[in-house]
Amino acid sequence: MADEPYDHSASDSISQTNLDPCLLNEEFLWPDVDTASFTRSNSFTGRHLVNDALRLQSSRIWDMLLPFYDDKTKGGVTMADVILFFSPENILHFVEIFWDRWYPHCLIFHRPTFKLDSCSPLLLMNMVLMGGCTSPFIADRHIARSLLDIAEGVVFSQPMFSTTATRAEATDHNHLAQISTLQATYLICIMQKWEGSNESKVRIQRDQFTKFVSATRAMGLSRARHSNRPITSKFDNSEWRAWIEREEINRICNYVFLLDSAFVIFHNSFPRMVLQEMQIDLTSPEPWFHASSPAEFLSAVQSNPGLPEKHLSLVDSVRRLCNDSQNQSTTFLDGASKLNLFTIATAIHGLIFHQKSSLYTLPLSDNPLGKALDRLDVVCKSNQQLYTRASRGTCHTTDEQDGFMQYAEEFAVLARISLELSYFSPTEWSELIEGLSDSSSRGAFATFDQAGMGPIGNLMLAVENLSLDS
Repeated sequence: MADEPYDHSASDSISQTNLDPCLLNEEFLWPDVDTASFTRSNSFTGRHLVNDALRLQSSRIWDMLLPFYDDKTKGGVTMADVILFFSPENILHFVEIFWDRWYPHCLIFHRPTFKLDSCSPLLLMNMVLMGGCTSPFIADRHIARSLLDIAEGVVFSQPMFSTTATRAEATDHNHLAQISTLQATYLICIMQKWEGSNESKVRIQRDQFTKFVSATRAMGLSRARHSNRPITSKFDNSEWRAWIEREEINRICNYVFLLDSAFVIFHNSFPRMVLQEMQIDLTSPEPWFHASSPAEFLSAVQSNPGLPEKHLSLVDSVRRLCNDSQNQSTTFLDGASKLNLFTIATAIHGLIFHQKSSLYTLPLSDNPLGKALDRLDVVCKSNQQLYTRASRGTCHTTDEQDGFMQYAEEFAVLARISLELSYFSPTEWSELIEGLSDSSSRGAFATFDQAGMGPIGNLMLAVENLSLDS
């Protein structure tokens, strides 16, 4: 049986649609399908996993989308397409793609306790769309991308983003709902920024992301801390569940900060988050977060103790790296995860942006950010040795190693280049990038908050020119 983008026989109520006939022609639709990169699950296997709760999830997603759908939806996607795309069978399939292809880049969900049939429909909708956007099939990607504007409308219509919203009563249910909403918002921001139309990309960058940051602040960054709660041998299931909730809050705050830093680095945007407010814990080691039971969690804590100082905040770690003291040790970051090192590297990018915007800066030789990057280089190299030793004897690559956070050293190098070039005058910069097109010749002195990625591109070209001249 040939692989299909949809299981058309999964439900009698869905199989008879008014889809364009070419949608049913596999040879017509997917000539470039990459079957080697992803093994599609057997549709009959997926059908056996469907239950009433998952059917209810499908219905809830349809109900959320319907008020935002109109006949002008781009891509010619009909409501019949939407119903089929979010069928229970396709939910199973696209979420599987999400875990396989995208989860390593957004370790903000505790996968072992994630329940497909009882999670937030808003979150599930965006996980399915992310799976569709990364599907090897053209039709999947086409429909997923066509629905992004609608999904964005659904997400930002949530009470968390209302300017008249009142502070909800602090209950466990409200906390979990807020976390799920922020997780869903992160996914739609990522999808729109990389897969959406030009208008959607600009809207996310300049408008919607600001709302996202405000909602994250309103939830309370102080909740992104484990405080001094001890982890003992008596750590039971309820304590473990509470730990997971705090860690998920911590991670979504980290990832919001990372997305803000990405806008700074790639688009010369003003930071929406300030490092000084990031009094949140560095994230816990990945083996802790991926444990599937209290016993496995305790075993991971014993075998991988993590940072020497528990509950070290992001801002404190950067502050220590910038310390003027010649005797400042870097051992406080021994055992730091790649995610933590990546976050620290991007935080330094933000500080460099603020420095470039100021009227006065210290000489480069005395710049604390230069000292921070020197120390971060030491930390990255020492921790790389720890990662190498820890990976010996294993035959698989961890989620963390697969994700973007493995490029912490490269982003630290980019920060150093940005710092050193910030001391160039406009005239020196123009001479350096002589030969670049007029539209991008301003380089490091370009206008702020650009829609394109000219600033980072010119930075790379400047480095190339420097290398050729040396």
